[in-house]
Amino acid sequence: MKIIVIVCDSAGLFHCGFVKNPDLYRREIAAQSGGATVAFASAPILDRNGADLVATLQRRVLPRFSAGPHLQHDIRFLASVAWTVLGKPLLQAQAVRWLGAIRKLAVVVMPNRLLPPPLHSDAASVEHE
Repeated sequence: MKIIVIVCDSAGLFHCGFVKNPDLYRREIAAQSGGATVAFASAPILDRNGADLVATLQRRVLPRFSAGPHLQHDIRFLASVAWTVLGKPLLQAQAVRWLGAIRKLAVVVMPNRLLPPPLHSDAASVEHE
């Protein structure tokens, strides 16, 4: 299983990846830059594509923050990342469930309103004459 990880290096840059071992990823970055800390790590939920979540994090969330070890305790950073990785996918899945339940209820409550009226054939009117 792969994990989404955000690492801050000693140069003040973010490194975001979708890896099997977050600590090994941190060590590789620390070897290149001199030091690194893991700011966030989580597995994607609901079979979401981790690469897409990483791209979304890099595009929408990470530019709003400066990289550093303090981010491990910054509630705004953790809430933003957790919403992108966990909250939003859960809310989207729940909305799909609610819409499906509403559609089923609408079919049960109003079956005749959703279907067009049946067509009358001319043969039936000819027989009665």
